[in-house]
Formats: sequence, C-alpha cells, structure tokens
Amino acid sequence: MILTFGQFRDGLLSHVFHALFSLQSGLSVPMEKNLNALELELSLDHDILRFLVDFEGRAGNAPQAYNLRLLMKRFYGSAAEKKESKKLSDSAVEKMRSGDFIMAEKLIINALTTNPSNPEALISLCSMRLKDGKKEQALKVCQEAAESVYANPEYKRPGFAILAREAEFGSYEILSALGRKAEAKEALRRAVKNAPVSWPGLTKAKDALKKMSK
Repeated sequence: MILTFGQFRDGLLSHVFHALFSLQSGLSVPMEKNLNALELELSLDHDILRFLVDFEGRAGNAPQAYNLRLLMKRFYGSAAEKKESKKLSDSAVEKMRSGDFIMAEKLIINALTTNPSNPEALISLCSMRLKDGKKEQALKVCQEAAESVYANPEYKRPGFAILAREAEFGSYEILSALGRKAEAKEALRRAVKNAPVSWPGLTKAKDALKKMSK
C-alpha cells in the first residue's frame, strides 16, 4: 500500500500535529481529543493499521507494534471472538439482574478481553462503575461505548444506535454530577443529534437539552 502525502495530511498527521501542539502547550484535554480522533481515523482504515504495525515492527519498535496490534484487535477482531464476547456480556447482564455483581464484573472483563470494542459489555461496565460510585471510570467507559458504535460499521444498526444514545446520555448525567456543565451539554447534544425516534429516552434528553440551552 502506498500512502500519499495528502492521505497523511488530511487524515492522520493533522491530528498528530494538533496533539503534539497541545502537549507542548500543556493542554491535556485538546491533546486527548486529537489522540482519540487519530485512533478513530486508524480504526476506519484497516490497511493503514496493518502498514503501521509492519512499519513499527521493521523499525524495531516492539511496544508500538504491540499497541497497534491491540488496536487492530479492538476494531477487527474475528467473528468467533466477537460472538464469544457477546455471549459473555449477555451472561453478565443476567448476573447483574440477579444481583451477582462479582460474577457479572468477571464476565464483563472477559468479554472485553475477547473483544475490547463490544459496546454492550462497555455500557454494562459503565453501570457497574456507577454502582460503585466511580464516576470518572464510569464516564470513560460510557464514552468508549458510544465511540465504539460510531467507529465500527458493523454496529450501524438501530439497536446499537439506541445503545450509543444511552451511553451519551449516561455521559451527560455523569458530567453534570461532576460539575462539568459544558461537556455535559455537548454529550447531551450528541445524544439527541440524529437519534432514532425509537429511542425511549429521546423526549427526556430533548427536554434536558432545552433546559440547558436557556
């Protein structure tokens, strides 16, 4: 595969340069956003990921090559792995409903080890972290659940679209509780934007957004 300067300039390097500028300027939040954007760009192009894994491996950068392989697994795991991960996350939900949260967490962790981009396992883990009062951890996992749906073409289905909105709304509630109002409003805006009419929480989310916009 030949990567043109234009591909890097428009798709990848802009995020790298912005992240480096943020790092030099001490702006941790913009840096994180640009690194997340870079990861999203990578996730959408399997050829670029494979190229970078090979490039880092040939250069002797084993840790970087390993991390890129993990990223490949996250977005391009085998069908068998994804099926097993879903089975584990479904079992975790059953355990949560029965009140066996210790076993539920073990199943969720196993599900995410098998398929790190499993949005159902991620949103279940978000609920678990909220139950334990770990808001920052819950927020991170909720955001990952939404990002997983948006980044993976195989999740472009109504059920997952609703899950992503639930994750965004959950992020809004956590951010509000943490006093991060601007970020909360943005999460709420994303939840409402292009939300399927079948989402049960749509009316509640729209009402909350109206109140925040006053």
